[in-house]
Amino acid sequence: MDKEIIRAYKQLKSVKMVARSLDVSVVKVRRTLITAGLWRSKRSDAYLDLLHKGLTPDEIANKYGVSKKAVEAYMPYTQGSYGGSDKSYTALVSDLYRKRKRYALSRQVSRSYSDNLEAERKGRRKYMEKMNECKALHLHLALDLGGLSEPQLTILEKCGNVKDGISRDVIVPSSITLHALHYLIQQLFGWQNSHLHHFTLPQTTFTMLTDGKFANWKKLCGIYFQMPDTKDPYRFWDDDYDGKVSFHSWLSSKYNGPYQYDTEYELYSSCQQQLDEHFEENLPPLPHFRNAGGNAVLMIPTPEQATIRDAHRYYCFDGDIEALLERLTLAQIMLADNEDAPTTIEDILTDPIPVTKALHYYYDYGDGWEVSITLVENSTEAIKHTDVAETQKPICIDADGLDVMDDVGGVPGYCSFLHDIYFKEPSQTADLWDNAILKGWSDQQRKPENIL
Repeated sequence: MDKEIIRAYKQLKSVKMVARSLDVSVVKVRRTLITAGLWRSKRSDAYLDLLHKGLTPDEIANKYGVSKKAVEAYMPYTQGSYGGSDKSYTALVSDLYRKRKRYALSRQVSRSYSDNLEAERKGRRKYMEKMNECKALHLHLALDLGGLSEPQLTILEKCGNVKDGISRDVIVPSSITLHALHYLIQQLFGWQNSHLHHFTLPQTTFTMLTDGKFANWKKLCGIYFQMPDTKDPYRFWDDDYDGKVSFHSWLSSKYNGPYQYDTEYELYSSCQQQLDEHFEENLPPLPHFRNAGGNAVLMIPTPEQATIRDAHRYYCFDGDIEALLERLTLAQIMLADNEDAPTTIEDILTDPIPVTKALHYYYDYGDGWEVSITLVENSTEAIKHTDVAETQKPICIDADGLDVMDDVGGVPGYCSFLHDIYFKEPSQTADLWDNAILKGWSDQQRKPENIL
């Protein structure tokens, strides 16, 4: 039975599916796979670590406040085809612990797919050296004003100091992470880090990377893309502002280098493990059929068959599947001057490669703010301010339009706000002014050199 379970798991990639297909319990399947070193989870890893430290199943159960049976459901078998009755329980656990450590190491982004390990190491060193060559980049950031009426655009022009659009031009070091870029954007446009956000690639680039197939996206989860985990939607939102300094000073500390953003959520191995656990908990019974005129029609595709659209429909992903990792730097994803975007990528990619000259930033999903981020090529301003790469302190060189603010209803709501404070009677606008000032808004245009 052990061999049948392993054979079925290699085909189905799901503990529950194997249990259903072989008519055995989920616990039996899980323990068999744990014993063989083919399945793991945060819970099984935690139990295994404690076993390796000498705790008994009873002691682990007491530590976690669960039953001994619940603990053993995530433990390897003590004898059988993967160790034999001649091996002690401790020896088996030690073997499996070492196997798990090797497995975790192999799942890191820097893992080698080549038989020539030394050549692979040299390639990795060259890649990191290239990533560490910091350059000054000129970015143009513009709020999406699409869908506005002529009267709304007129209000922005007359009352919002808008000429061509609400935009900012900045010089940033290529070493800046997307996580730091988020706080830079908050400072540039006048927001106060009050809502969720994410970055995405242009749709054409995303399609090039994935070819519209979920299996391709899955390979790149942890290399380009986040695990769309809605259990902790605030995991990319720093909450360490304590009010001891001004909010602008706090933002400044976030987008000035040196840049380092380490989070367990963004490791390749962690993203892949989260995906495995997500499917274990949420994947519907497969295959699932219905009759249509006497014909069997597959309603729920397997992850290997699924499209990107299927992922949202069937796999319980409430988060945005296109959201980028925030540990990525601009050097890792932004193409250089006069460099063409790739049309395809290699089947096995262990590190991100530059693929775009534009990004999209989304903030406050209720108000629906969207900022397009475009690399300005062959910029004389970038050449003029090459010191930004060394100091790792971004600067603003141009600004069009007043700041916006949080909780105003997006761009249409902001237009209504401007109309009301300038055209209604002062007695009707006092509360509007008080609320705007509280949110840090001003009707005075900030000079570019003073924004950051």
